[in-house]
Amino acid sequence: MRFARLAAFAGLLATPTQAFEPLNTYLAGVPFDINQTAVIWSYTHPSDGFPAAIEAGRYLDVGEAWFYALSKPEAPRALTGIDFGKVTGVFQTGEPPNTVTVLQGPTGFASDAAYALAGRGFEASTESGLTAYAFGEDFKIDMARRDRDDPFGSGLGRSQRIGVGDTFVISAAAWQPFRTFAAALEKPESCSNGCDLWRAAVNAVEAAAPHSELTAANALTLATFMAPLRVEREKPGTMGAQVMPPIGLVVVATTQTDDASSLHLTLLYQNAKEAELGAAIVAERLRGRLSAAEMPMDRPAIAELRTSLTPTLFDSTLATISLDFEETASAQADYRNVMRAIMGRDFYPLAFFMQ
Repeated sequence: MRFARLAAFAGLLATPTQAFEPLNTYLAGVPFDINQTAVIWSYTHPSDGFPAAIEAGRYLDVGEAWFYALSKPEAPRALTGIDFGKVTGVFQTGEPPNTVTVLQGPTGFASDAAYALAGRGFEASTESGLTAYAFGEDFKIDMARRDRDDPFGSGLGRSQRIGVGDTFVISAAAWQPFRTFAAALEKPESCSNGCDLWRAAVNAVEAAAPHSELTAANALTLATFMAPLRVEREKPGTMGAQVMPPIGLVVVATTQTDDASSLHLTLLYQNAKEAELGAAIVAERLRGRLSAAEMPMDRPAIAELRTSLTPTLFDSTLATISLDFEETASAQADYRNVMRAIMGRDFYPLAFFMQ
């Protein structure tokens, strides 16, 4: 399949820009693999910070243990030496139990980790230029160390590998995923695993929303959309009734400026013709289907819907469909609705198999 060939030549794709850093750096540790299922990676970076986002009840795709630590930062800080009140972003990748989490923050937000972790019996070592702290055998759970205030152990006393940098902290439950990710992060420009495909998709979002701040993003593969959907057929003769061309990857993202917000769907197609057709189908389905009937919660009005195409390698093309909203909070509400529908295998606008 052509999408598989793309991974071998991903280094020739567009060079990542700096505006959406540090996400482009973190993506060095994410190989492009169309056989993965569900979410490949996620990035959460609320523009007004986690405390405000949590207080407002916004959708934050970080997982239960991390959400608890971010909502009640004092106890985890005392336990780990990491100031969770200063965490500005959370990046996650990998299928359980090989999940890797990156906490992003200002310089020095984890400066007390060495003292706190050493005091709890963690062993220190150096991995890819990072000071790493570890306890327990890979993937093991120590019930005696269960503590809800310890997100690195998922609140269950799970084994921990914690790497501390100046502006980030890497966490995993075993050495193999930790070392693989840390090594990639040490030389992010190499991107030998096909990660530039993900970077190209993020850059396409940036091109569709210049001078904006990336507040959230999730990456998925076509396997997410292959299950039967609980939807009705479109009326015969409409664009939405056509079969969607195969999708190689999907990035769902939100961006924000001082007075506006947008939701973006970036899709990889095999060629420009399929990208143009796919973008037209998705746009029409979004206009007709993102309604109270399909998404009953907080359905805001769309101020504008626009599409753009970005060529990549071997004629493959990224299509970005952007929904612009007049109210800043609207894109976040739609992002939550879209992700819930996708994970429930019930997001018809991206379905390419009809019932």
